[in-house]
Amino acid sequence: TRFAAMPSSGDPDQPPKTRAEYDAARSRLGRMWCANLRSCDDDDSVANGHSQIIHGDAMNGNIESLRQELNAGTHVDFRTHMTETPLMLAANYHRVACVRLLLARGANVWLVDYRGKSALGYGGPGGSYYKEGDPASEETVRLLKEAMLVQQPPPAVTRPEKPDCRIC
Repeated sequence: TRFAAMPSSGDPDQPPKTRAEYDAARSRLGRMWCANLRSCDDDDSVANGHSQIIHGDAMNGNIESLRQELNAGTHVDFRTHMTETPLMLAANYHRVACVRLLLARGANVWLVDYRGKSALGYGGPGGSYYKEGDPASEETVRLLKEAMLVQQPPPAVTRPEKPDCRIC
């Protein structure tokens, strides 16, 4: 595809297995913008105007729409008004296919929200919906930890500004 490096597995929707594959995927990302190919009215999770289609897709496991948004040029790390990335949201709800696709497209596993919480913080032990022994929870954690190893060394993590809660 246009926006991701071809991983060594030959499948463009598989997460990178090496730092070079990750760097190649990141180098194909464009500017920070969101395509919103379909109306926000089509998705109750984004109709409030505080999120974009990509965030609703990540939360709801809408893999085909997520793929279309990414292919249209939506940045893989586009944040919500609460500074969450699509990877954080997909991890929170254990949308394994979405986590895998976002990582394949170069999602930065080290980003944190304004509270300092990463995708692993959302999807791992201590996350809202994590259940020990649940296959989706366990696979989400495995994918995120594997991505952390691939994306070494971790960058200096900077928390985004706390959002203006008058719009929440």
